[in-house]
Amino acid sequence: MFFTPGVFTLVALALALPGNGLSTSGEALQLSPINVRDWEERGVQRREAEDFSHLDPKTQEQLVYGRPGDDGQLLFANMTLHAPNGMDIVMMERFEPLTKAVDCQGDDGSMSLTFKSEAAFTYALKTWGFINDAEENKFLLIANHDGCGEVDERQPYLITGIQEDPATLTTHLASQPASWSDIADHFEMDFGHAVSRRLKRRDGDKTASSKFSLNVGFQNQVKTIFTGPLGNDKIDCLNCFVSGTFQLTGHVAVKGGKLTALNLIALPQNVAATLQMRATLSTKKKIDQLSVKYPVLAVPIPGAGIVVGGIFKLGATVSYDLGITSSFKGTAAFDFGLRASLPGTAKVVADAVNPHNSGATGFEGYSSQPSFGVHSLSEVASVSANTVPKLAFGIDVVNVGRVEVAVSMNLPEIAAKLTGEYNVDGVCGSGSSKTGVKLDSTVAVAVNLDIKYALGKADDTPAYSQKLWGVEKPLFSKCYLLAIPGLAPGPKPKDNDKLSPASNLIAGPPQPNVVPSGSVPQPSGISPLRLRGVDAGPASYKTFDDDKLWAGSGGEKRAPMRVPQNW
Repeated sequence: MFFTPGVFTLVALALALPGNGLSTSGEALQLSPINVRDWEERGVQRREAEDFSHLDPKTQEQLVYGRPGDDGQLLFANMTLHAPNGMDIVMMERFEPLTKAVDCQGDDGSMSLTFKSEAAFTYALKTWGFINDAEENKFLLIANHDGCGEVDERQPYLITGIQEDPATLTTHLASQPASWSDIADHFEMDFGHAVSRRLKRRDGDKTASSKFSLNVGFQNQVKTIFTGPLGNDKIDCLNCFVSGTFQLTGHVAVKGGKLTALNLIALPQNVAATLQMRATLSTKKKIDQLSVKYPVLAVPIPGAGIVVGGIFKLGATVSYDLGITSSFKGTAAFDFGLRASLPGTAKVVADAVNPHNSGATGFEGYSSQPSFGVHSLSEVASVSANTVPKLAFGIDVVNVGRVEVAVSMNLPEIAAKLTGEYNVDGVCGSGSSKTGVKLDSTVAVAVNLDIKYALGKADDTPAYSQKLWGVEKPLFSKCYLLAIPGLAPGPKPKDNDKLSPASNLIAGPPQPNVVPSGSVPQPSGISPLRLRGVDAGPASYKTFDDDKLWAGSGGEKRAPMRVPQNW
């Protein structure tokens, strides 16, 4: 019996890429280096171990990281590193089968490699010997070996000289550990993808998943989100929650220390929202606008984050807000809400570098089951409500800076106007009751993108805000038979003011153009009640400082508030 087809707010993607400290919210799991030869040769016969070409320096190399999944899949990140400053790259894990000993622990700035065969030893001297010809000659050696660098991380070394010990087939390399911030100024990385392949799991390892939970809210719980200062006015959430999962994949690219690509794809799966509200309102004179924002929670999503040591970090947090706006005169008691679900085709693409290429598709097939019930109404009431589940992803990329991307897929903005009417011939048609309630309802659905940039020390890139997709349309008009004592023939109650959308409380109205930079709003407790005028003359006020007169998220005491004397 209520409102509309509609879709709830699914996601707000907020990405943070600080360039120095790799910090972010949410629980993140370390991805372990995967031997690149194992990755490239999966499913095919491995080449002979005596392949000396693995000792050749290259202009670019592939670095793969992964973690075994709890669903039999492997969650991985695949990186291509380009040679920094003309230094070619050698991957130790490629040629390691040619060696029988590796020592990175020397105190003299030397790394020793002992080869299995004289042929391999001779090839290494011939291939790497150029670094002894000139002081500026050097190459980059990336180690993935126990004792070389931190556990579960690759360690790059700058190689500037070579000496040999033919008797033991050992090369001694003049080496210096390098930081990723010094060498990773040109790379591309794909992350969040999963493949059906098992990776050997160590004892105590946590598993990773390509799907993350969106389960938030108050399922089958009653939560009071607003109580007026005199206790006469109350808005309850009878059953408000979101369920389902999402998948996130992405691509990031850096060149010359500058971000050249950052793309995110979010795919909701089996996502549904339930919003069931009850309003009980009473006032002597018309209240033009009552506005309440209720931040429910903000918590990390377990297992949704990934870390690639020294290079990349992603953490995830889910939050859930409720917003209500209402105007009314007299008394009103009514229930309203809906159950909505997203189609499996829904997809959001956020492009932080070229935001005009962003988009939202596949939302047209949403479904909903509206509900509405009127218990009592003396004159007129209008209400607008929405719920906003949000996903926040914090991403740190070495050598870049910060980008915050918020993608919000609004729950349908449900709006309804209820008007008590009298008609001697029957308010809902000939022969019906003389009194009743006329309902007019509308819905608005939108997907919005907001991006904030902080790239480098002197970046002046403005923020960007754009609606990616949206629809607004009337739902239906309906008449309810209802006994309204004291309602007599006469002019209909006037309610000409347009009610502000409830979504404005949480995200603000969508902006079509570039706007000045601003922070992504963070939950900070219940917003104070806002009253916009009364309909006749200046109002006198009372001040209440009794915590029993204000019920917040836990009945906690709030600051004194001023309300109209005639409330």
